[in-house]
Amino acid sequence: MKINKYLRNWLIYILILIIVFCIIGVASIIGDDKIQVMNNLDYNVTLNKDGSMNITETWDVYVKNTGTLFKDFYRTDKYPISDVTVKNLNTNTELEDLGREEYQVPEGMFYAEPINNRTVEVAFGTGKRESSGNVKYQISYKIENVITSYKDCQEFYWQFLDESNSMPCKKVTGTIKLPKEISNMDNLKIWGHGNINGDINKISADEVSFDVKNLDAENMLEVRVVTAEKMFNIQENEKNYRNLDNILEEEAKWSEGTNQNIRNHRIFVLVLAIIEIIILVLLIRKGIKYYKISKKEDDGIKKHKRFKYFRDIPREKSATPGEAEFLYNFSKNSLWANSHQSDVVAATILDLCLKGYITLEKREKKIYIAIAKTADGLKNDEKEIYNLIKDAIGKNESIEVGDLKKFAKEKYYKYSEYINKMANGIKKNLYEEGIVDKKEEKLYNGANSGIPIIISGILLPIIIYNAIGLIPIFSKFYIVAWGVDILGRFLDSVLLLLPVIILLILLDRISSKAKDKIYQLTQKGEDERADWKGLAKFLKDYSKIDEKGVFDIVLWEKYLVYATAFGISDKVIDELKATYPDVFTEEYWQEKQSTTGIIYMACNPIYIHTHCSFTDFTGSIQTSYRTMTSTVASHYSSSSGGGGGFSSGGGGRWWRWPEWEEDKHKRDLGNSTKIPLLLF
Repeated sequence: MKINKYLRNWLIYILILIIVFCIIGVASIIGDDKIQVMNNLDYNVTLNKDGSMNITETWDVYVKNTGTLFKDFYRTDKYPISDVTVKNLNTNTELEDLGREEYQVPEGMFYAEPINNRTVEVAFGTGKRESSGNVKYQISYKIENVITSYKDCQEFYWQFLDESNSMPCKKVTGTIKLPKEISNMDNLKIWGHGNINGDINKISADEVSFDVKNLDAENMLEVRVVTAEKMFNIQENEKNYRNLDNILEEEAKWSEGTNQNIRNHRIFVLVLAIIEIIILVLLIRKGIKYYKISKKEDDGIKKHKRFKYFRDIPREKSATPGEAEFLYNFSKNSLWANSHQSDVVAATILDLCLKGYITLEKREKKIYIAIAKTADGLKNDEKEIYNLIKDAIGKNESIEVGDLKKFAKEKYYKYSEYINKMANGIKKNLYEEGIVDKKEEKLYNGANSGIPIIISGILLPIIIYNAIGLIPIFSKFYIVAWGVDILGRFLDSVLLLLPVIILLILLDRISSKAKDKIYQLTQKGEDERADWKGLAKFLKDYSKIDEKGVFDIVLWEKYLVYATAFGISDKVIDELKATYPDVFTEEYWQEKQSTTGIIYMACNPIYIHTHCSFTDFTGSIQTSYRTMTSTVASHYSSSSGGGGGFSSGGGGRWWRWPEWEEDKHKRDLGNSTKIPLLLF
């Protein structure tokens, strides 16, 4: 089956992205010496009548280059720990107790030793110091004094994981068994706390279960179980006051805070959805507009495929060299070419001389430019070049044409500003003359911008990057780097970005087809474009034309102005010399004198190939323009910033519905378990 070229290019782009991200992923995996990801962590808790509890933790964990795993128990002075055993579930063997603390615990061994008067550390060897794979262990222990008794209730409030936990957990489950069944289920209150997604349920009259998915590192998990029926006989932690109402009030307060967070989150998601819908609607509307344009037969403009000789100057009384150059070099893909702006500057200066706004005076083989009268009556673009000359002259009476280069270098920012205003002035003139259709120009620029492809090309890697994270070989690295919920991030990116990407690509295809049916020039503009093309052809082929009129200095000076704008002045001078050789003799110029000096520079044999030649004169002006552009470029490229920036410092989490109540306050209630990993 033949694949469309456009589709093939996208497939190649996607393939390149996949290869690049895979290489980055492999390099990251190779570079990351130690990785630990908890596949499943299960707590089996039995609460005893004496206020103690027996816990069995089951660890199903992936490790890479990790020879020893550690678990810390805090506040063991208040909550003593005993009867610690560790079992390797892969081999179904009990680990041997070393009886002492070791930096490196051999495989098959463990220790449970106090590292200070408030902390007991459990560590066991995995045998994966220089390898990787899944290991499964069971840690069993007993902790005293976990129940607090009040006059109206008894409470089990336990933090199974605190923010110091360094291991991301794909899934955390647990069951809590009461000493006996509750007689009335309403007397059993349960809550779960943490910035997590999970559920906590009463599964029977004497058992509670909790289930948490995608618990990232540095997130806490705690459970609170309160019974209004006495079922624990305890001596420690017995309070001589009622506390049930306070507990309910406290949980209600936290619950309201969580509900507010949920409401805020839903508002955020709703706003995000509205923004995306607006974007999609705008893209669809734009696509429909360009689709209708693409179905037209043509752009409705009669083109002139062959440009015939045209002797007259189009719009002679109102046209400017900038307008003429624009139409002469017009193409649909580029409305204004910077490469021709230097020609326009030179031609406009010559034209200002012809119109009497400035004068050109020869002094000692050098040409000086001076202001002759005010700028009244000039068009937008002409005024800017007039002001440029006036600014360059300053307080002096005139400026030597070669000194424009010095002005362009020293006052490049002013020179550049005049050129930008000149370019805008030309466009404004063409709009006012009805030569360029502003609406069609805007349509064409939108169809030719390439922005849809650029944006879709930027958004697509996000989806591909998240998709690669679903591949098992890369998933562990992604979990450590970005969090556990890889699938959630991938689905979020697909839901948020894929519709936009698809519409952007379709819009690009539709607008590309519509470009051929959009023409920025009006019919008047296209006709005048043909006239300027014909004039240039007439001037370039002048010596080959049979019918030639009498040499007219004024007419040829005008011709030279527009020949300069078109960038063909050298060719036109050659044609003039071939047709009227007498004009280039010294005898002719002893009888005839040009009031402006333009034709004099072009034809006087004394000054050909000197600083006073026409070519050198226009060349000096063009050099000043190039000096300005190179100076501007050097200033921009050499500039440096020192401001720095701000970073959110976040962990790259994507929004999920928080199903559990969130507790934003750190509470040191009960024992907090820690799973820090000392890696070697």
